[in-house]
Amino acid sequence: MKLRRTIFGAVAGAALLALAMTQGAVAQISDEYTISIGSKIYQPQTNQGTTITRDMFRDLFAPTVVDPDNGVAGPFPLGFAFEFNNQIYTQIYVCVNGWISFQNPGGYITDDPYSLFNGARPNLTIAPFFGDHYLRTPINDDLDPQFRQYTPSTIRIVRKTGTIQPRRDTTVVEWEDLNINYRFDPTRPNDPFAPVANVKPQASSVGSFQAWLIQAQPGNPSQQGRIEFHYGPIGPRVPFPDSVGVIVKVSSASVGIEDEPAVPGGQTSFLNAVAYRESNGRFDSTTQSRRLTRVWPPTGFPARIFIFEGNGVRRIQTWGDGDADLTQLNLTVPQYIREDQRRFVTFLDVIRILRHQATRTDIIPGIIDTNGVDSSHLRFDYTFGRHGFHGDVNHDGRFYFSTRNYNNTADSLGFNNRLVTYEVKFPIKSDNYQTPFPADNSFNGFLYDADEFDASLIMLYLSAKLPVLPWLPDTLPSFTGKMVAGTTANDVQLARGGSVIGNRVEIPITFNGYLHGALGVGMDAANGTRIVEVRTMPKTDNAWVEAVASQSHLALAAAGNFNPNDVVATLVVEANNQGEVSFGTVKVGSDVKSARKFNIFSPVTGDASTLGLTSNMPNPFAPNTTTSFGYTVPTDGPVTIRVYDVLGHEVATVVNSTLMTGSYLGTWNGIDSFGKPVTSGVYYCRIESNGQSRTISMQVSK
Repeated sequence: MKLRRTIFGAVAGAALLALAMTQGAVAQISDEYTISIGSKIYQPQTNQGTTITRDMFRDLFAPTVVDPDNGVAGPFPLGFAFEFNNQIYTQIYVCVNGWISFQNPGGYITDDPYSLFNGARPNLTIAPFFGDHYLRTPINDDLDPQFRQYTPSTIRIVRKTGTIQPRRDTTVVEWEDLNINYRFDPTRPNDPFAPVANVKPQASSVGSFQAWLIQAQPGNPSQQGRIEFHYGPIGPRVPFPDSVGVIVKVSSASVGIEDEPAVPGGQTSFLNAVAYRESNGRFDSTTQSRRLTRVWPPTGFPARIFIFEGNGVRRIQTWGDGDADLTQLNLTVPQYIREDQRRFVTFLDVIRILRHQATRTDIIPGIIDTNGVDSSHLRFDYTFGRHGFHGDVNHDGRFYFSTRNYNNTADSLGFNNRLVTYEVKFPIKSDNYQTPFPADNSFNGFLYDADEFDASLIMLYLSAKLPVLPWLPDTLPSFTGKMVAGTTANDVQLARGGSVIGNRVEIPITFNGYLHGALGVGMDAANGTRIVEVRTMPKTDNAWVEAVASQSHLALAAAGNFNPNDVVATLVVEANNQGEVSFGTVKVGSDVKSARKFNIFSPVTGDASTLGLTSNMPNPFAPNTTTSFGYTVPTDGPVTIRVYDVLGHEVATVVNSTLMTGSYLGTWNGIDSFGKPVTSGVYYCRIESNGQSRTISMQVSK
């Protein structure tokens, strides 16, 4: 799984967000279809529909060559529109090896059932019985190597009109009397390590099965229909005298449906019907297991079918219209409401965005959780046309996933050499709405996200301070009203406030400047820090703050007019046993700020007369580890802390913010401004504020 980026260049490091994803974490098919087992008698389609003749199956590597072993035929019209993996299709391709696809598979091997479970083509696959099969036809294939007569095979497409109630059309693909899993040792049919000399085509291994594609119900806002897998008789129909007996190999086929990678070279997601049945419907097994068939029928009993029912997900192409809870897609809401943006964009959209941001789970690249399992990054349904697509009102949420490391030289390997995937943002917001997408992605490959900043912009719209959503091109409009003179807020300030009871303390949150408009804040508590509660300032005609918090995440949105000394919210947190409160990630607007850390038991002196900077601990320290230092700010105002090398070149900016009087704890991880570890040597840390400065030396040792 290698995605070679052809964009970003020098800004690649800044564009990457270190939010690791395990392969396959971008699940789509599992969101769109629900699997079940139903009852239905097998209905042979003999002498019906259109037969796909032997000469129509072609070798994908040599399209002029007829291939009854691994050939693919098509495209064939479905007769109706069918939604699959976020796209609408009207035609299919059919393979001898027991699967169909909505796209031309291209030059790929088609007989490997494990390809259903990875990014290798065929993708967009409907697989009732995906194995290594053969289409046997008279004259061409009469006898096997043991001079036993083959049962002739037929692959056909049958279109039925209005046979499913309420009146729906159906397309059936039937593999009748197919020579299934045809090469094996008859004394060891299920042994993949049987002697090669004994592995031969076997005329007795014959089976019939079908894939049914059923049109969505009339009037359904979604065109997701139903997919069914039906299983008929096995065994030859011709006279078959043999001392060994009739042997049908029913093992080693995959059964299920699969989407396509979100980006070229990426992983696919799938629903494994065999794993669903054998695990009694466990979701994790259905979406992760690579189990193959072991019995016939794969459903476990005759007259049973696998059903993949579309969840009726509707999508519309109105990016960033603010409707994050998809009110306008709810047909129970009157049409006159759904047509009016002022009515379908509501406070519920704000809460939905904040709730998702506060309850997500993140993971540092390559780190495995305490159960030994890679965690997921949970957010909105961020596929095209869904919640994140509509909620991303400032149009900065486009991203995709890449396994490439920061300098784009190789795949990223994490804990135990496990491949991790990074979230990669679309390069920049552009003043030109015609800015092309990256060369290695398609429009459909992009994912979309709504965050705290989007929630705050929706709040500004709801409070009648913005005229309309969304805005095109990708630029924010000028906010209405008179701008407040002074420093514009671009960060938050945290301080110890109230009394400390045990390890619990109140933390007032203020902006570092004046705000006239909208701003979102996201904060992730580091290990050992637990968020207990968040309280927002009272809503007024000119200021509105909403916040949602979990134990590890805060999501806050502010809209209106705010001064630097306004406490927009108060966090109640529990520190670790040493009294340390840490926030590993602080995101303000669209910018990721530095981590925050302080000790609730350290004295905070509001009347300190001089600027202070203490020696760092540990010292020396290694890159990619953390060294800490204390500093005291004597008066409210701008504070910068920068690191320089021995030649006076700036290496990194640790703090660049407006702070209130008090004592703080700063950290540096030995990483320069370009995201690279610094070399061993002496570095100088310098604090500047209100005309004063202090400097300490630091020793980096690898």
